[in-house]
Amino acid sequence: MKRSVSSKPSLVEDIKLIPYYWETFLILSWRNLRLYYHSPLLVFCWNVVSPLLMASIFYIVLNKRVGVDIPHYFIYVLSGIIFWHTFVGGLSQAYPSFLQHADMVKQIYFPRFLLPLTFLASKLIDFFIAFTVFVCCVLISDLELNWFAFIVYSVLGIINFILVSTGIYLAFSVIYVRFKSFQMFYPFLIQSLFFSSPIVYNPFFAIENETIQTVLEWNPIAGILYIFRSGIFTDSGETMTVVFYTLYSAIVFIVGFVWFRMEDIHLADRL
Repeated sequence: MKRSVSSKPSLVEDIKLIPYYWETFLILSWRNLRLYYHSPLLVFCWNVVSPLLMASIFYIVLNKRVGVDIPHYFIYVLSGIIFWHTFVGGLSQAYPSFLQHADMVKQIYFPRFLLPLTFLASKLIDFFIAFTVFVCCVLISDLELNWFAFIVYSVLGIINFILVSTGIYLAFSVIYVRFKSFQMFYPFLIQSLFFSSPIVYNPFFAIENETIQTVLEWNPIAGILYIFRSGIFTDSGETMTVVFYTLYSAIVFIVGFVWFRMEDIHLADRL
């Protein structure tokens, strides 16, 4: 199918083209996996050790301070780390993807939103390895788990994670093409997002200012972790809160996708 790389097909056309370019998506995702897993055993071991190591460090340093009001603090931290590692690991590869594949984007037409998402797809492999480690840690702990609630909220949490990640990956990828200096601010943004997310602390216990608590609740990572942890530390989360965060994740996805579509027409010219 021939098309000018600078022309902008309609959304309906792009969606119709996805089955034709599905193989391209799988090839690029597989290439990412091969580049990353050049030493499969070493990477597999690192995906097992890394979240455990990070959670252990935070547990040792913060348990007597931040974690004193959080039951099963190690499990609490580990549940945040496995999502964070997957999110930031894929984002660090996705946001410069168009500049790194400029020749392909200029010469070949394909639904361009698929390119950043190949990094999310490949990083989900890491997530499920880390998730398996997390389940093993839950099993050997004295945490009483409602397996039905755990499965339901895990699925909901992963769906919300994919929605949020997709929106942010797409938005960041076109922001970097338009503003090359974005790379300078990226580390600060990531650090700010980490420390404003309830990964190693619970804002309701660690922060007394209600205004700051409210602001932190709008962090999309907070919604993902709230839903996921609802199946671990309680039999069920508050229904309206779960619905709110799910709708919020969908909005993040829509905003990121719309932003990407608005910038897509100029993408090839700016590379």
